[in-house]
Amino acid sequence: MNKFLLAFFLISGCMQTAVAQKEVYDIVSYISPSGWKKDSTISALAFSRIDGGSWGQLAIYKSTASKGSIEEDVQSEWEKIVTAEHTITGNEETTTPETADGWTVVSRSGIWQFNGANVATILTTYSNNQVCVSILCNATAKPYLEDFKKLTGSIELPTQTATNSAPVQAEALQNNLSETPAAGSITGEWRINIFETMGAQLTAGYFRKEYTFRPDGTYQFLQKDWSAYVKNILFSYETGTYTVNGKTLVITPLNGYTQEWSKNPSNRNEEWGSLLKTTKRKLDKSVYTFNSNYYSGSDNSVLELFTEKSTTRESIPSGQPLPYKTEYYLNTKPGVLIVVPPGFKP
Repeated sequence: MNKFLLAFFLISGCMQTAVAQKEVYDIVSYISPSGWKKDSTISALAFSRIDGGSWGQLAIYKSTASKGSIEEDVQSEWEKIVTAEHTITGNEETTTPETADGWTVVSRSGIWQFNGANVATILTTYSNNQVCVSILCNATAKPYLEDFKKLTGSIELPTQTATNSAPVQAEALQNNLSETPAAGSITGEWRINIFETMGAQLTAGYFRKEYTFRPDGTYQFLQKDWSAYVKNILFSYETGTYTVNGKTLVITPLNGYTQEWSKNPSNRNEEWGSLLKTTKRKLDKSVYTFNSNYYSGSDNSVLELFTEKSTTRESIPSGQPLPYKTEYYLNTKPGVLIVVPPGFKP
Protein backbone atom coordinates (compact mmCIF):
# COMPACT_ATOMS: atom_id res chain seq x y z
CA MET A 1 0.00 0.00 0.00
CA ASN A 2 1.50 3.34 -1.07
CA LYS A 3 1.74 5.50 2.04
CA PHE A 4 0.79 8.62 0.07
CA LEU A 5 -2.68 7.11 -0.28
CA LEU A 6 -3.12 6.72 3.47
CA ALA A 7 -3.84 10.38 4.04
CA PHE A 8 -6.44 10.25 1.28
CA PHE A 9 -8.21 7.31 2.90
CA LEU A 10 -8.35 9.14 6.19
CA ILE A 11 -9.21 12.66 5.16
CA SER A 12 -11.97 11.50 2.81
CA GLY A 13 -13.65 9.67 5.64
CA CYS A 14 -12.84 11.25 8.97
CA MET A 15 -15.12 14.28 8.72
CA GLN A 16 -18.16 12.45 7.36
CA THR A 17 -21.33 11.92 9.39
CA ALA A 18 -22.54 8.35 9.40
CA VAL A 19 -26.17 7.48 10.11
CA ALA A 20 -26.45 4.27 12.16
CA GLN A 21 -26.76 3.04 15.72
CA LYS A 22 -23.78 4.35 17.67
CA GLU A 23 -21.91 3.05 20.68
CA VAL A 24 -19.87 5.02 23.21
CA TYR A 25 -16.34 4.44 24.50
CA ASP A 26 -14.74 6.98 26.83
CA ILE A 27 -15.66 10.34 25.17
CA VAL A 28 -16.01 8.86 21.67
CA SER A 29 -19.27 7.95 19.91
CA TYR A 30 -18.66 5.50 17.05
CA ILE A 31 -20.09 2.75 14.86
CA SER A 32 -18.41 -0.64 15.28
CA PRO A 33 -16.79 -2.03 12.12
CA SER A 34 -18.77 -4.98 10.79
CA GLY A 35 -17.09 -8.38 10.94
CA TRP A 36 -14.38 -7.37 13.40
CA LYS A 37 -13.74 -8.94 16.82
CA LYS A 38 -14.06 -6.39 19.63
CA ASP A 39 -12.50 -6.36 23.07
CA SER A 40 -11.53 -3.87 25.79
CA THR A 41 -7.94 -3.51 26.96
CA ILE A 42 -6.59 -1.34 29.75
CA SER A 43 -5.96 1.64 27.47
CA ALA A 44 -8.12 1.10 24.39
CA LEU A 45 -11.12 -0.46 22.72
CA ALA A 46 -9.58 -2.90 20.23
CA PHE A 47 -10.92 -4.46 17.01
CA SER A 48 -9.14 -7.25 15.12
CA ARG A 49 -9.68 -9.24 11.95
CA ILE A 50 -7.69 -12.04 10.29
CA ASP A 51 -8.44 -13.27 6.75
CA GLY A 52 -5.95 -15.96 5.79
CA GLY A 53 -2.58 -14.25 5.50
CA SER A 54 -4.04 -10.74 5.80
CA TRP A 55 -4.93 -8.99 9.04
CA GLY A 56 -6.01 -5.67 10.42
CA GLN A 57 -6.12 -3.97 13.81
CA LEU A 58 -8.20 -0.95 14.82
CA ALA A 59 -8.21 0.74 18.22
CA ILE A 60 -9.92 3.67 19.91
CA TYR A 61 -7.62 4.90 22.69
CA LYS A 62 -8.80 6.44 25.92
CA SER A 63 -8.61 10.24 25.93
CA THR A 64 -5.66 11.94 27.61
CA ALA A 65 -4.81 15.48 28.66
CA SER A 66 -3.70 17.63 25.70
CA LYS A 67 -0.16 18.95 25.43
CA GLY A 68 -1.67 22.30 24.42
CA SER A 69 -1.77 22.12 20.62
CA ILE A 70 -2.69 19.67 17.86
CA GLU A 71 0.94 19.56 16.71
CA GLU A 72 2.24 18.54 20.13
CA ASP A 73 -0.60 16.05 20.62
CA VAL A 74 0.01 14.38 17.25
CA GLN A 75 3.73 14.03 17.99
CA SER A 76 3.16 12.70 21.50
CA GLU A 77 0.47 10.18 20.47
CA TRP A 78 2.54 9.00 17.49
CA GLU A 79 5.56 8.34 19.68
CA LYS A 80 3.55 6.68 22.45
CA ILE A 81 1.32 4.47 20.29
CA VAL A 82 3.27 3.84 17.08
CA THR A 83 7.02 4.39 17.19
CA ALA A 84 7.37 3.00 20.71
CA GLU A 85 6.40 -0.37 19.20
CA HIS A 86 7.50 -0.20 15.53
CA THR A 87 10.27 1.14 13.32
CA ILE A 88 8.81 3.20 10.49
CA THR A 89 10.51 2.65 7.14
CA GLY A 90 10.66 5.51 4.64
CA ASN A 91 8.97 8.87 5.04
CA GLU A 92 6.02 9.57 7.29
CA GLU A 93 3.02 11.55 6.04
CA THR A 94 0.89 14.03 7.96
CA THR A 95 -2.40 15.54 6.78
CA THR A 96 -3.33 19.21 6.98
CA PRO A 97 -5.27 19.99 10.19
CA GLU A 98 -9.05 20.30 9.81
CA THR A 99 -11.28 21.84 12.48
CA ALA A 100 -14.96 21.38 13.33
CA ASP A 101 -17.02 21.94 16.52
CA GLY A 102 -13.96 22.97 18.51
CA TRP A 103 -11.91 19.89 17.58
CA THR A 104 -8.92 19.68 15.22
CA VAL A 105 -8.09 16.39 13.53
CA VAL A 106 -4.78 15.30 11.98
CA SER A 107 -3.70 11.95 10.55
CA ARG A 108 -0.15 10.67 10.58
CA SER A 109 0.83 7.58 8.60
CA GLY A 110 3.74 5.34 7.79
CA ILE A 111 4.85 1.83 6.86
CA TRP A 112 6.60 -0.78 9.01
CA GLN A 113 7.63 -4.34 8.30
CA PHE A 114 6.28 -7.54 9.81
CA ASN A 115 7.61 -10.91 8.61
CA GLY A 116 8.78 -9.27 5.38
CA ALA A 117 5.36 -7.74 4.60
CA ASN A 118 4.36 -4.08 4.66
CA VAL A 119 2.02 -2.94 7.42
CA ALA A 120 0.31 0.39 6.86
CA THR A 121 -0.25 2.44 10.03
CA ILE A 122 -2.56 5.42 10.37
CA LEU A 123 -3.00 7.30 13.63
CA THR A 124 -5.82 9.85 13.71
CA THR A 125 -5.59 12.34 16.57
CA TYR A 126 -8.38 14.69 17.65
CA SER A 127 -7.57 17.61 19.96
CA ASN A 128 -9.35 20.62 21.41
CA ASN A 129 -6.13 21.75 23.14
CA GLN A 130 -7.47 20.52 26.47
CA VAL A 131 -7.97 16.83 25.77
CA CYS A 132 -7.00 14.57 22.88
CA VAL A 133 -8.01 11.13 21.65
CA SER A 134 -6.50 8.90 18.96
CA ILE A 135 -7.79 6.18 16.60
CA LEU A 136 -5.28 3.62 15.25
CA CYS A 137 -5.25 1.40 12.17
CA ASN A 138 -2.67 -1.28 11.37
CA ALA A 139 -3.43 -3.00 8.06
CA THR A 140 -1.82 -5.39 5.60
CA ALA A 141 -4.50 -4.99 2.91
CA LYS A 142 -6.61 -2.17 1.42
CA PRO A 143 -10.04 -3.42 2.59
CA TYR A 144 -9.01 -2.84 6.20
CA LEU A 145 -8.21 0.78 5.38
CA GLU A 146 -11.72 1.14 4.02
CA ASP A 147 -13.10 -0.15 7.32
CA PHE A 148 -10.90 2.38 9.13
CA LYS A 149 -12.28 5.10 6.87
CA LYS A 150 -15.82 4.11 7.89
CA LEU A 151 -14.88 4.03 11.58
CA THR A 152 -13.32 7.50 11.56
CA GLY A 153 -16.22 8.75 9.49
CA SER A 154 -18.59 7.71 12.29
CA ILE A 155 -16.66 9.40 15.09
CA GLU A 156 -18.43 12.05 17.17
CA LEU A 157 -16.89 13.93 20.09
CA PRO A 158 -18.41 16.24 22.73
CA THR A 159 -18.98 19.74 21.37
CA GLN A 160 -16.71 22.23 23.05
CA THR A 161 -18.46 25.23 24.59
CA ALA A 162 -16.72 28.46 23.64
CA THR A 163 -15.98 30.32 26.88
CA ASN A 164 -12.87 31.82 28.40
CA SER A 165 -14.18 32.06 31.95
CA ALA A 166 -15.05 28.38 32.45
CA PRO A 167 -12.82 26.15 30.34
CA VAL A 168 -13.60 22.44 30.23
CA GLN A 169 -11.47 20.57 32.72
CA ALA A 170 -9.28 18.11 30.84
CA GLU A 171 -9.33 15.47 33.52
CA ALA A 172 -13.12 15.51 33.80
CA LEU A 173 -13.52 15.26 30.05
CA GLN A 174 -10.84 12.60 29.81
CA ASN A 175 -12.18 10.29 32.46
CA ASN A 176 -15.90 11.12 32.36
CA LEU A 177 -16.32 9.11 35.52
CA SER A 178 -17.92 9.30 38.88
CA GLU A 179 -16.83 7.43 41.99
CA THR A 180 -19.27 4.70 43.14
CA PRO A 181 -18.16 3.51 46.23
CA ALA A 182 -18.96 2.35 49.39
CA ALA A 183 -17.81 -0.80 51.09
CA GLY A 184 -19.28 -3.82 49.35
CA SER A 185 -19.65 -2.06 45.98
CA ILE A 186 -17.42 -4.67 44.36
CA THR A 187 -20.19 -7.28 44.41
CA GLY A 188 -20.80 -8.71 40.95
CA GLU A 189 -18.89 -10.53 38.20
CA TRP A 190 -15.70 -8.87 36.95
CA ARG A 191 -13.61 -9.89 33.95
CA ILE A 192 -10.34 -9.13 32.22
CA ASN A 193 -9.28 -10.41 28.80
CA ILE A 194 -5.74 -10.00 27.43
CA PHE A 195 -4.97 -10.93 23.83
CA GLU A 196 -1.68 -12.59 22.95
CA THR A 197 0.48 -10.98 20.28
CA MET A 198 3.44 -11.98 18.14
CA GLY A 199 5.21 -8.70 17.52
CA ALA A 200 2.38 -6.44 16.36
CA GLN A 201 0.11 -9.22 15.11
CA LEU A 202 -2.52 -10.92 17.23
CA THR A 203 -2.27 -14.67 17.67
CA ALA A 204 -5.26 -16.83 18.54
CA GLY A 205 -4.15 -16.78 22.17
CA TYR A 206 -5.76 -15.04 25.12
CA PHE A 207 -5.65 -14.92 28.90
CA ARG A 208 -8.92 -14.46 30.79
CA LYS A 209 -9.72 -13.98 34.46
CA GLU A 210 -13.06 -13.71 36.24
CA TYR A 211 -13.90 -12.68 39.79
CA THR A 212 -17.36 -13.17 41.26
CA PHE A 213 -17.84 -11.30 44.54
CA ARG A 214 -21.11 -12.37 46.16
CA PRO A 215 -23.16 -10.34 48.68
CA ASP A 216 -22.66 -13.07 51.31
CA GLY A 217 -18.91 -12.39 51.47
CA THR A 218 -17.78 -15.36 49.36
CA TYR A 219 -15.95 -15.17 46.04
CA GLN A 220 -15.05 -17.32 43.05
CA PHE A 221 -12.01 -16.83 40.81
CA LEU A 222 -11.55 -18.44 37.38
CA GLN A 223 -8.63 -18.21 34.96
CA LYS A 224 -8.03 -19.65 31.50
CA ASP A 225 -4.73 -19.41 29.58
CA TRP A 226 -4.87 -20.37 25.90
CA SER A 227 -1.50 -19.56 24.33
CA ALA A 228 -0.43 -20.18 20.76
CA TYR A 229 3.08 -20.85 22.12
CA VAL A 230 2.06 -23.44 24.73
CA LYS A 231 0.92 -26.97 23.93
CA ASN A 232 -1.89 -27.24 26.48
CA ILE A 233 -4.63 -25.12 28.07
CA LEU A 234 -4.36 -24.07 31.73
CA PHE A 235 -7.51 -23.61 33.82
CA SER A 236 -7.61 -22.45 37.46
CA TYR A 237 -10.45 -22.42 39.98
CA GLU A 238 -10.49 -20.85 43.44
CA THR A 239 -13.11 -20.05 46.09
CA GLY A 240 -13.03 -18.46 49.51
CA THR A 241 -14.13 -15.40 51.44
CA TYR A 242 -13.46 -11.67 51.15
CA THR A 243 -13.85 -8.60 53.31
CA VAL A 244 -13.99 -4.92 52.39
CA ASN A 245 -12.92 -2.14 54.74
CA GLY A 246 -12.97 1.26 53.09
CA LYS A 247 -10.64 0.89 50.11
CA THR A 248 -8.99 -2.29 51.39
CA LEU A 249 -9.95 -5.71 50.02
CA VAL A 250 -8.78 -8.89 51.78
CA ILE A 251 -9.13 -12.19 49.93
CA THR A 252 -8.88 -15.45 51.86
CA PRO A 253 -8.93 -18.55 49.60
CA LEU A 254 -10.24 -21.80 51.04
CA ASN A 255 -10.23 -24.21 48.09
CA GLY A 256 -8.76 -24.33 44.61
CA TYR A 257 -7.10 -26.33 41.87
CA THR A 258 -5.32 -25.93 38.55
CA GLN A 259 -5.99 -28.16 35.56
CA GLU A 260 -4.09 -28.85 32.38
CA TRP A 261 -6.18 -29.63 29.29
CA SER A 262 -5.16 -30.65 25.80
CA LYS A 263 -6.21 -28.36 22.97
CA ASN A 264 -9.04 -29.44 20.74
CA PRO A 265 -7.85 -31.00 17.43
CA SER A 266 -9.60 -28.12 15.65
CA ASN A 267 -7.19 -25.74 17.46
CA ARG A 268 -10.10 -23.34 18.03
CA ASN A 269 -9.35 -21.27 21.10
CA GLU A 270 -12.91 -21.51 22.46
CA GLU A 271 -12.92 -25.33 22.39
CA TRP A 272 -11.40 -27.83 24.82
CA GLY A 273 -9.65 -31.16 24.39
CA SER A 274 -9.24 -33.72 27.20
CA LEU A 275 -8.38 -33.22 30.87
CA LEU A 276 -4.74 -34.24 31.39
CA LYS A 277 -4.14 -33.57 35.08
CA THR A 278 -5.38 -31.67 38.13
CA THR A 279 -3.06 -30.23 40.78
CA LYS A 280 -3.70 -28.53 44.11
CA ARG A 281 -3.58 -24.76 43.85
CA LYS A 282 -1.46 -22.56 46.11
CA LEU A 283 -3.86 -20.55 48.28
CA ASP A 284 -2.60 -16.99 48.80
CA LYS A 285 -4.34 -14.77 51.32
CA SER A 286 -3.91 -11.31 49.80
CA VAL A 287 -4.55 -7.69 50.69
CA TYR A 288 -5.41 -5.21 47.94
CA THR A 289 -6.21 -1.55 47.70
CA PHE A 290 -9.06 -1.02 45.27
CA ASN A 291 -11.06 1.58 43.37
CA SER A 292 -14.48 0.94 41.87
CA ASN A 293 -15.31 3.46 39.15
CA TYR A 294 -18.19 3.99 36.76
CA TYR A 295 -17.36 5.53 33.36
CA SER A 296 -20.58 7.09 32.13
CA GLY A 297 -19.22 7.78 28.65
CA SER A 298 -18.59 4.11 27.90
CA ASP A 299 -21.15 2.77 30.41
CA ASN A 300 -18.41 0.62 31.95
CA SER A 301 -17.78 -0.16 35.61
CA VAL A 302 -14.12 -0.86 36.33
CA LEU A 303 -12.60 -2.48 39.41
CA GLU A 304 -8.95 -1.50 39.92
CA LEU A 305 -6.93 -3.81 42.18
CA PHE A 306 -3.56 -2.58 43.46
CA THR A 307 -1.02 -5.00 44.93
CA GLU A 308 2.55 -4.72 46.21
CA LYS A 309 3.50 -8.33 45.49
CA SER A 310 2.59 -11.10 43.06
CA THR A 311 -0.18 -13.52 43.95
CA THR A 312 -1.53 -16.63 42.25
CA ARG A 313 -4.23 -14.36 40.79
CA GLU A 314 -2.32 -11.16 39.91
CA SER A 315 1.29 -11.78 38.90
CA ILE A 316 3.45 -8.66 38.54
CA PRO A 317 5.56 -8.55 35.33
CA SER A 318 9.26 -7.98 35.86
CA GLY A 319 10.24 -4.33 36.13
CA GLN A 320 6.73 -2.99 36.74
CA PRO A 321 6.46 -0.15 39.30
CA LEU A 322 4.56 -0.77 42.53
CA PRO A 323 1.79 -0.82 43.47
CA TYR A 324 0.78 -2.85 40.39
CA LYS A 325 -2.72 -2.21 39.03
CA THR A 326 -5.02 -4.72 37.33
CA GLU A 327 -8.35 -3.57 35.84
CA TYR A 328 -11.43 -5.79 35.78
CA TYR A 329 -14.59 -4.87 33.86
CA LEU A 330 -18.06 -5.53 35.25
CA ASN A 331 -19.98 -8.25 33.42
CA THR A 332 -23.32 -6.82 32.36
CA LYS A 333 -24.73 -10.32 31.73
CA PRO A 334 -24.00 -12.11 35.02
CA GLY A 335 -24.22 -15.87 35.21
CA VAL A 336 -22.56 -16.47 31.82
CA LEU A 337 -19.13 -17.95 32.52
CA ILE A 338 -16.73 -17.60 29.62
CA VAL A 339 -13.72 -19.65 30.69
CA VAL A 340 -15.00 -22.91 32.15
CA PRO A 341 -14.16 -26.35 30.68
CA PRO A 342 -16.69 -29.10 29.88
CA GLY A 343 -18.41 -30.55 32.94
CA PHE A 344 -17.31 -27.73 35.24
CA LYS A 345 -19.27 -27.54 38.51
CA PRO A 346 -18.51 -24.79 41.07
